Amino acid sequence: MNNQRSLGMGGMHQAPTIAWRNCSGLTLIELMVAIAIVAIMASIGVPSFREFMLEQQAESQRDAMMNSLATARVSAKRFSAPVYVCPSSDGSSCGSDWNTGWLVYLDSDRDAALSTGDEVLSSHQYKGKIEILTSATELRFLPNGINTVANLNICSNENSQLNRAISVNPIGAIELQGSANADCTL
Repeated sequence: MNNQRSLGMGGMHQAPTIAWRNCSGLTLIELMVAIAIVAIMASIGVPSFREFMLEQQAESQRDAMMNSLATARVSAKRFSAPVYVCPSSDGSSCGSDWNTGWLVYLDSDRDAALSTGDEVLSSHQYKGKIEILTSATELRFLPNGINTVANLNICSNENSQLNRAISVNPIGAIELQGSANADCTL
């Protein structure tokens, strides 16, 4: 029986004892170096992440406005009634600030105002760092294709390369233009 382990009392294995002096861990210096490396990497990554988020907000606003204008144009022809796009902060009534959002409504009673019986076709609310600047108080699309001529400027105060202009011509063509055409001084 020389090849078998000797069992302790009652035939049970005894747990090995750990000597604390043989355990290794992190020293305070090693921990501080690791934290410094993480801090340096975070300082490099956070600004680029912030820029990425701003680019996404600008793109989202541009796409939402382009989609709303296209919805208004198509709906005017489809329903044979005027369709309006107006600024709105609550999605149910027209306001004056394009930066908080807008809505698209079908003017069923043809009174050129959002009133009882008119249908809100879509709305978009927004709170962020991207601004929409325009001199138009509302945009009108008629069934025959004629509409309000307007230039909408999607603007970033932090990065002018993100600025874009959306132009709507008299026959209803909607065009996204580059930052050189955006007038963010209105």
